[in-house]
Amino acid sequence: MASMETHQKTVGRPAPKEQCGIIADMMKKHGKMEAGQTWCLISSKWLETWIDYTGSKAFWQYRPEEDNSMSSAIVPGPIENSVLLEVKDSNEDKEEKNLPDGIVHLRMSAQEIQDFFFLPLPVWETLCGWYTGGPLIKRTTKMAGVITKRVKVDLHPVYVVLAPCKSSSENDIVKFDTAAVRPYPRDATLQKVLEDEAKRYKSASGTKAMNTEEGEQGTQKIDKMEEEDVGAADR
Repeated sequence: MASMETHQKTVGRPAPKEQCGIIADMMKKHGKMEAGQTWCLISSKWLETWIDYTGSKAFWQYRPEEDNSMSSAIVPGPIENSVLLEVKDSNEDKEEKNLPDGIVHLRMSAQEIQDFFFLPLPVWETLCGWYTGGPLIKRTTKMAGVITKRVKVDLHPVYVVLAPCKSSSENDIVKFDTAAVRPYPRDATLQKVLEDEAKRYKSASGTKAMNTEEGEQGTQKIDKMEEEDVGAADR
């Protein structure tokens, strides 16, 4: 909930004009949406309050005809994104609390502009750092369209949980702190999931081998330098 305050700098948070400049610079740097990126959703109601408070014009695509000059003394409260989520029963809610941040079920009826805006991840992190709140709702972008290709945010992905399992027993408990959770489009196949994981494993193995080789070379170099030092001392 927003609170009535004067335009004064809050401890740990820049003044409205400074916020405006910081976010504008970040949008110039990160605001171009491309496939394979992570973008976040934020409540339209909250962001509009922030725009009125700061006079920001960084989100002109959402409010192109309005004069966003500072005209409101309403300071935004914590970000409130829970209104964008599906209502879950107690058991489902308890299970979701064990999932990594950003993996939440968006309300199917939620619409862009009317209910939420898209933000680049760095912009979300900055605003959340200033105002707190949440929850984090992050989504990946992909290319969509058959004839005309365009970048699209995958709002309702399927999450595949990959976790170590000691046996095939249904009683095995999945520990999410050791699990990998990947978002996939709803039309993704099991073959696609397995191929992606094989690529990740191969890439991780290659990086590990490279690090090991560099470490061994570094050790050999140090040993050689020590031998040279000993030789010089003997002379």
